[in-house]
Amino acid sequence: KRPRESSDADPPKRPREAAPAAPTPPAAPSDEIIAAAPKLAAAIRSAAKAERVAEKVASLFEEGLVKPFNAGALFGVLSAAIEDPARWRKPSNRGAFRKLFSAAASRPVLFSLPQQQQIKVWRLRVVTQIDLLSSAPEGGFLEVATLLRRLPCDDPENEPRSTAQPGYSHLLSGARTDYLPERTRGAWCDALLECLDVAVSRFAGPHLWARPEVNTLVKLAAERRRCFTRPQQEVLDGWEGQRQAHPATRALDYAKHLQDKPVL
Repeated sequence: KRPRESSDADPPKRPREAAPAAPTPPAAPSDEIIAAAPKLAAAIRSAAKAERVAEKVASLFEEGLVKPFNAGALFGVLSAAIEDPARWRKPSNRGAFRKLFSAAASRPVLFSLPQQQQIKVWRLRVVTQIDLLSSAPEGGFLEVATLLRRLPCDDPENEPRSTAQPGYSHLLSGARTDYLPERTRGAWCDALLECLDVAVSRFAGPHLWARPEVNTLVKLAAERRRCFTRPQQEVLDGWEGQRQAHPATRALDYAKHLQDKPVL
């Protein structure tokens, strides 16, 4: 058969067009975070770069770029940042480091449970110590006192008294249920003693024990002496001896006694 001749009515055949190439997806920010984490950890150890890196990592948390699957990489950066207390106590670094550890601690769901517990202790070491060194240390004093009261007293008679509305005292249990967990208590005590050392060192001088906040913190710690290691107990014993020998202590203890005395 002869091939059919094309007529003017038949449309011309168009060459087949190549399928458009799929666009290359942009690099995911999370992958960039994981890749950059080792360099960030090394840089935050540098005196010249620490402040800038702390600001950068804090911004990653605040901008929502940190996810549960890549938060572990930044946990390593936090671990590097916490190594040297002099680094975050340096006046020029305090703002950036406070921002960093506050940002991480306020987003616990990003981390595993063990990492969450560690970051809580790190927050106490960094944020609270920076607050104690600030011009308004009241919040730091209150946080340290609250945590010290969550340690068991050597003498049960010194345990904080529970309170209840009139007529409901019979419902109170004598056992405390909010003690810091035993398995992490050592880490909490280490951090609390650091905070006490910051407070005592900052206000060192003839009027140190006349400051009710410092006086009270050392008294609370001394009442829970057995929670601390032997070297830490020796430090507490030294402070407690100075506290008890100071003339202001008797007046402060008496004022506290009147405050705690039940109204008849």
